[in-house]
This record gives sequence, structure tokens and C-alpha cells, in this order.
Amino acid sequence: MNYYFVIQGKLHSMNDIIRIARNNRYGSANAKKQQMDIVSSGVYSFGLHNVKIEKKIDVEISFYEPNSRRDPDNIISGMKFIFDALVNVGVIKDDSQKYIGKIVLSEIMVDKENPRIEVRLIERD
Repeated sequence: MNYYFVIQGKLHSMNDIIRIARNNRYGSANAKKQQMDIVSSGVYSFGLHNVKIEKKIDVEISFYEPNSRRDPDNIISGMKFIFDALVNVGVIKDDSQKYIGKIVLSEIMVDKENPRIEVRLIERD
């Protein structure tokens, strides 16, 4: 079975989290919660909050950035928030290697009008 959802906008990069953590002792924890809430919103809007995946999954992610300013490694660091939110909502049991197989970065593209992250979860047989 395949599942799909979209996260509107963009997620913090590793540089953002480091900057926040330097400015406030608890800032990075608050920022992580905020980013997970953004991901959870996408999960809920596509009705996946009721899905409980027990099998190992492969994950395909496409990032659509508002411009080409951020480095690819900073863009994909947002995957941490995606996996943690999927566990928090209960879609997947854990984000360990026991439950997550391949992680495929489909592409990083620019879409000024509609920045987003598209996520596909593919259950293994």
C-alpha cells in the first residue's frame, strides 16, 4: 500500500536549528515541536492520522523550495522532523531501521508559487 501527503511551505534547515539553539537554551526543542506540528498538519489534512503502518516502509521525498538559496544538505535535514512527526502521530511505530527501509530523495526543485514537501510512504511486502 502507498500513502501520500504534502507539507506546505518549507521546514527549518540544520543551520536554522543551530542558530536557534545558540540564542536560547530551549529554543531548539520549541523549534522542533513547531516543525513537527507543520508536518503533522500535512498528515492530518490528507487523512493519514488514522493510518497505522506496521510493515517496513520505503520513503520518497520531493522538496519544492521557494528559491534556490539553501544548500541541498540543509534542505534535506528537515527529514528528521518528518520521521519524528510520523512516529508522534502514530502513522509509523518507530523511525529506526527496523521500520524505515530506503529513503529516496526524488528531487529538489524550485516552485516560488507553492513551496512544499511531497512525501510518499510505500509499504514493503
